[in-house]
Amino acid sequence: MSVFRPCSICEQKVPGKLASLYAAWFRADGTRVASKQRLCVGCLQAGYVELLRKVADESNDTDTCPSCGSSNTDDLDPIYLTLYLPKQPEREFELGMDSACAAKLRLVLQQGCEPLQDRTASGRGPSPSPSAWDSVL
Repeated sequence: MSVFRPCSICEQKVPGKLASLYAAWFRADGTRVASKQRLCVGCLQAGYVELLRKVADESNDTDTCPSCGSSNTDDLDPIYLTLYLPKQPEREFELGMDSACAAKLRLVLQQGCEPLQDRTASGRGPSPSPSAWDSVL
C-alpha cells in the first residue's frame, strides 16, 4: 500500500515515496539548525538539482560559491545536505556558500520543513561506534 504524503514545497499529495532532504547549518553563535523536507520529483528538480549537480561536479572550485560563483574564502557559510531518493543510496553534499546565497537557500530549505532537534544540544552527538579515524591521533 502506498502512502500519500504531501510534498513540503508544493503541498501536493503524491502516491508512493517522496525524496527526503535533510539540511543542517550552524548559526553565528554555533547553534546547529537542522530540518527535513519531503519532496516530489518536480520540486526537487526545480529547487535543488542544478545546484546539487554543480556541487557534485569535482571540477568545480571549492573557493567559490556554487550558487553565484563569487569567492567564498572570506565569507564561507556552509550548508550540509543529505538526500535520500527512493530506491537509491544516500547522497551527501557540502555546499560552500557565501553568506548571501546561504541565507536565500535556507529560506527554501525551511519551506514546509520538519525542524529537527539540535543533536549537539541534546547530547546526541556523533555515533560512539568505532571509526577508522579513532586511531589517527
